[in-house]
Amino acid sequence: MHLPVGPRSGAGDPARLDDFALRRGLEPGHRPAYAAARLAALGELARPDDPGPAWRPLGPFAIPHGRTAGPGPGRRPRVAGRVAAVAVDPGDPRHLLAGGGGVWESRDGGRSWRARADDQPTPAIGALAFAPGDPAVAYAGTGQGEALAALGIGLLRSGDGGATWRPLVAEELLGAGFFDLLVDPADPGRLLAATTAGLWASADGGAGWEPRLAGRSWAVSAGAGGELLAGGEHGLHRSEDGGATWRRVPLASAPDGFDRVAVAHATGGQVTYVFAAGDGVGHLWRRQHPGGPFEPVKPPADLHSRQAWHSWACAADPADPEVVWLGAFGLHRGARGPGGRWSWVDLAARPAGDSLPPGQHAIVFEPGDPRALYVANEGGLFRSPDGGRSWRSLGAGLAVAEVGHLADHAAWLLAGAGDLGTLRYEGGEVWCPLGDGDPAVVAGDELVAAGAGGLVVSADGGTSWSAVGLAPARGAVTALAAAGPGRLLAGTTVGELLRLERAGGGWSVRVVARPREGPVAAVAADPERPEVAWAAWADPRGGQVWRSPDGGATWADRGGGLPEVPVAAVAPDPDRPGTVFAATDAGVWWSRDDGAGWRPLGRGLPNAPALAVALRRPERLLRAGLLGRGVWELPLGAGPEPAAGTPALRPGRSPAAHPRPGAAWWECPDIKLEVPPAPRDGPVEPVEFEDDRWPGSTGLAELGGRVVPDRPARVHVQVHHRGVGPLRDVRVRVLAVPACLRPPDLPAGTWMTDDLDPPRGSPWRAVGPSASVGDLDPGRSAVASFDWQVPWDLPGDVCLLALASAGGAAVAVPAADPADLAVADSRWGLKSLTVVGRDRGPVLLLDLLGGAGRGPFALAAEGWVAEVVAGLVLPRRLGELAREAGLAADRVASHWRPELVTLVRQDPRLAEWLDLTAAFAVPAGRNGPGLDVWLQGMELAPDRSEPLLLLLRDPPPSSGRGSLLLLDDDGGVLGGHTFRAAG
Repeated sequence: MHLPVGPRSGAGDPARLDDFALRRGLEPGHRPAYAAARLAALGELARPDDPGPAWRPLGPFAIPHGRTAGPGPGRRPRVAGRVAAVAVDPGDPRHLLAGGGGVWESRDGGRSWRARADDQPTPAIGALAFAPGDPAVAYAGTGQGEALAALGIGLLRSGDGGATWRPLVAEELLGAGFFDLLVDPADPGRLLAATTAGLWASADGGAGWEPRLAGRSWAVSAGAGGELLAGGEHGLHRSEDGGATWRRVPLASAPDGFDRVAVAHATGGQVTYVFAAGDGVGHLWRRQHPGGPFEPVKPPADLHSRQAWHSWACAADPADPEVVWLGAFGLHRGARGPGGRWSWVDLAARPAGDSLPPGQHAIVFEPGDPRALYVANEGGLFRSPDGGRSWRSLGAGLAVAEVGHLADHAAWLLAGAGDLGTLRYEGGEVWCPLGDGDPAVVAGDELVAAGAGGLVVSADGGTSWSAVGLAPARGAVTALAAAGPGRLLAGTTVGELLRLERAGGGWSVRVVARPREGPVAAVAADPERPEVAWAAWADPRGGQVWRSPDGGATWADRGGGLPEVPVAAVAPDPDRPGTVFAATDAGVWWSRDDGAGWRPLGRGLPNAPALAVALRRPERLLRAGLLGRGVWELPLGAGPEPAAGTPALRPGRSPAAHPRPGAAWWECPDIKLEVPPAPRDGPVEPVEFEDDRWPGSTGLAELGGRVVPDRPARVHVQVHHRGVGPLRDVRVRVLAVPACLRPPDLPAGTWMTDDLDPPRGSPWRAVGPSASVGDLDPGRSAVASFDWQVPWDLPGDVCLLALASAGGAAVAVPAADPADLAVADSRWGLKSLTVVGRDRGPVLLLDLLGGAGRGPFALAAEGWVAEVVAGLVLPRRLGELAREAGLAADRVASHWRPELVTLVRQDPRLAEWLDLTAAFAVPAGRNGPGLDVWLQGMELAPDRSEPLLLLLRDPPPSSGRGSLLLLDDDGGVLGGHTFRAAG
């Protein structure tokens, strides 16, 4: 199935990096007014009359296979999104703060993270600093450089090391973005801040500010003897009186103008480096001692400085003042030799570990270990323990993606996340990367996206794209949406709203309207009322939301009652006529009267601008994409989902809580075997669990149910929290039976959560006692692992059943078919899967078991199974039934005989039950969808299984997947076993 991903846009170009400001027309002079208006709107949100239901996070908390700045073995690392700042506690190197989508705190060196500033007025953090003399005091400078300067409100201050924060709103810094922050080691209240509004000083911990240098200021650094150096658009300045006065420092061969300047003092404060961009190239200077001249140094030849305005960093090596680190698009390390000759190494691409994503924002060394350092960049946060020889992503748990587009496609939720590309939500914390572009609009058999001069259209699922002009429309397309069969809505940079219709093999403009000026931020059509259309503008001057009752011919302003902030997206509710949702820079708002009145929706949403909104109709779920805080979800029904307060396992890689009708409920992707088990230093992380289907995947491979009797194996079960509030003491229990088509019934009782063995007479085997994953926060996933000595009397293929519980409560298991539990209760998961071609034997043993009152039964195949299975070895009593059905019998070929002999030695009863002399050929599989019935009229006992042997082709003739099914008398699916090719 082709997924609707648009063509790749210019990753890393200024327009994309500055998208937030460009879409809102936020010139520097407009930023203070915007910041003040947004603060006022957030004040209204803090006093809702009816708080309503709670929003819950969906992530992404981890994204495998991100983009890097260069080639190499680790060129697809795990990423999170932009992290612009990092600070390490000078008293505890495992205590970190990261700035991206608010402030995040880690107490374990970046293995886990907590969002600490969702209740603060802004998610944009450009600088972080602990007070060196009192690390309990920490500061966060708001506004993220130039790109998100408009979201600046001053400082956030913490008195408990970053666990809680309070805003220090400064009128002088409204709409100003922080780049750097320096705290006096002797006085935690004395600060210097480098911002887009200049260099500022505070003597009272950020409550009040005084200007020190005009113009954009990018860096400030402290050296020996009280020296301070500041880099800004007017070059380098020096102060020797604590920052009270400053004088210009000449730089030899300096450019005519500066695009960015970074400054770094080496340990001891003597040797100093200035790293600048100007005149389209990078520049570097070194000074031997305070008061001496800055001598030019030739920077690395492959330094990429095009986006220096956005990502630029410099650090002196704490172990060697003759070593400097330069961050731009990539990362370089330079060393000065005895003769003054410099050598450079590109550290973005490494032969071992992860390579670095592009766009380096900060380089910070770990106190006490000069070889350990952190780099914050467009992909997240990375740590090197060995001076840059290798890197490890610390992005798992950082939900900082900037989600500007949301789209439902069949069972999937797709998110456009800027340079991270299009991501797919699959029901857990790990999101699947699909492509570099944003989601495209699906119009019949075509994919449509905005392009230069109009649209681009693909008729082959996104493989190729062709341009489509939109004359007589003016301006570039800034918004696009489907509006029914053969119809699109579009908005342009000049405020035109277009209705496009499919005609003559192309798209033509049928209606043009221009209700107001300015770029259109979003358009949407009501699926149930195709003539009703909506449009939104980011500029609140002139009305942010407009409605058309006649397919776009006429429009009326329906934004009265919204706060005076930009609106980025709008979505009508097709099941509630008159209801419409708006994503604004002050959260999500809704109207129940076609826009006549508006109010904020829900509680618990971070104070980040909402950039996208989408409604999932079947489950009545509203999703919102936020700036730097990923995707959040709100249930719109009368109450939360029944299982919202319980851990969940997925029936498939899909956001659906339950399998769709007719889907395979026995393919739970959250249960995996590891055979043989590998040595491990710690628990399996969800991103490792999920990383199994891309080129170069290094996570847990999907092995199906293949084990080795009487040998060790490890079972991993991933659980998810889709509700609100933390789940306490989440535990998992796993059972096993021989591989089967219909699993045997479970005995009644609380024995599973009581950690007891299955009652006597049950064929189920316990895979050890329950395992704990601890507490689980909303939106998060965790993996429980079981070291299992496979019983000697189990066959080589098994079926696994898992139950997740929380809070220590006993789960009373009814005497039930596990299928009913897996279908109706998301706490249960069942795995009945064979991976073909991964060093497995050519014979598969499956148990046949009927259901009381459901027979006679049929054996049927779908999809790829007929290509994989060469023949059947049946119970003796079913052999005659097979001959009556026209299945041809032949002797078992020599290829399979050794495996048959091994199986009979393991279980001599097979020779009694099966006719081992005859192999029945299966019918040829159909090429299209549907079932091939192999055998009908089978009478099977509900409490006594019978064996069935499948003779597998080795290797399989092609890649694919399919299921062997057990059908009841009415054609209903009692159970199944899935086959898939090894990936």
